[in-house]
Amino acid sequence: MPTRTAVLDVPNPRLLAFFSLDELKARAEQIWGVEIDAVAYPLYTISGCTFETPIARLSHWVEETNGSSLPDVADWCKKNSVGLVLTCNLDFAFLNSDLCHIVFARGSTANHACIFSKATHTLFAMLLDGALKAVADRGVEVEGIALSVVDLWGMSGRRGTVETSCYCRECRRSLVESGVDLDYLMFADPSPFRLMLADRNSGVYHESGFDEHVSPDVIIALSERGGLLADEVLKDTTDQVRLKEVQKLRSAATHLIKYIHARRKITLDGLQRLSDAVRAKGVQCFASAQIFDYDWNCGIFSTDLFNTGLFDEVWHAPQNKVDLPSEPPGRIYMVMRGNYYIYALFTRMEIYHDRDHRERTGQDDDGAAAARVIEASRSLQAAQCTPAAVHVQRQMDPSTPLVISAVDSDLIHMLIEDYRVLADRATEHIRAAQAASAGLSEMLRRMMGGGATE
Repeated sequence: MPTRTAVLDVPNPRLLAFFSLDELKARAEQIWGVEIDAVAYPLYTISGCTFETPIARLSHWVEETNGSSLPDVADWCKKNSVGLVLTCNLDFAFLNSDLCHIVFARGSTANHACIFSKATHTLFAMLLDGALKAVADRGVEVEGIALSVVDLWGMSGRRGTVETSCYCRECRRSLVESGVDLDYLMFADPSPFRLMLADRNSGVYHESGFDEHVSPDVIIALSERGGLLADEVLKDTTDQVRLKEVQKLRSAATHLIKYIHARRKITLDGLQRLSDAVRAKGVQCFASAQIFDYDWNCGIFSTDLFNTGLFDEVWHAPQNKVDLPSEPPGRIYMVMRGNYYIYALFTRMEIYHDRDHRERTGQDDDGAAAARVIEASRSLQAAQCTPAAVHVQRQMDPSTPLVISAVDSDLIHMLIEDYRVLADRATEHIRAAQAASAGLSEMLRRMMGGGATE
């Protein structure tokens, strides 16, 4: 890929219903004070692909928005001498099949692909072929494929416990080959995962401040400090009892560490196959990622993004937590947690409008679905970096390459205006129903009370 100063990430075709690519580029250059010389555009949304293909329907956002197909974007890039990068979130949610879905410990599945699954690799190769052909037919070469290495292994909090994934047959086979005791890992009480993970009101809390050389004692110390299982077990114990409990916790931590390394191997093997598929086409492979010492949602250490040779470039938010290698080069993504919150917002917007998806997933309440869009928009607002961050970064290193999201704060407000009205309307209906119910209850109470009095 030529050295691009700033890539404009257009994460969803829906944006083009509000602004043209020319307008989005001009907005970004004015707000951020940079020159946009490449555009990133998605292979698909949760309802389908951004290009015509026999293996999937066309995204309904593309169907409803003129000029938003991948070939249309390729035409614009060619006309404006702007590079084109394709982005790929690795959940492949439009497939909606347990053929490649992640599997939780208790056997339930989620509409999210397992990147270790052969079916996922087959699907990706087919999508890649179709997308590259659709772009090549317009006389454009794709400069890179950016894989979203952000939320690969879903976790589910329930009644104070956390369920991890994936335990499909391919993952289970690999875990066992790496020496993981699956029965202990999935069914021990208390679960060894509670040493590092907890279901809290804000979501799944996790301790991630450790490297690949972590020891059982470090796991216990982090767990105790974070108010997790070790803190529950060791709090207010005598020295003698503490010694016995620490021995039990060391055993659990040893099992957990073995799992961490086995999951890491699964993740890197899966990413390697995806990266190989991209490079086999003569295209560079990038990662769009978030930076933690250890990332429970992705099953790898952040340094693995750099020192494994998997990627030609890594997109990540500004950070000062982890010392990162200089190769492959990093490209600063001006939203915290990369595209995580952006993808969440557009997914919830599309779920609201995709009746088939809502029926499949049980999200058929209009008011609740609209409220989830509002919630996602607030999270994205909080995650947005400000233009000041660009100026500081460029002052420190003028050559820093950037990824600028086309979704700025004003655009977020514009996108969610209708959903706010829908959510408020649903809330009014609920309050009216509650008031009617309370009135009926009071009337019945009086009738029953009156009937019991002479």
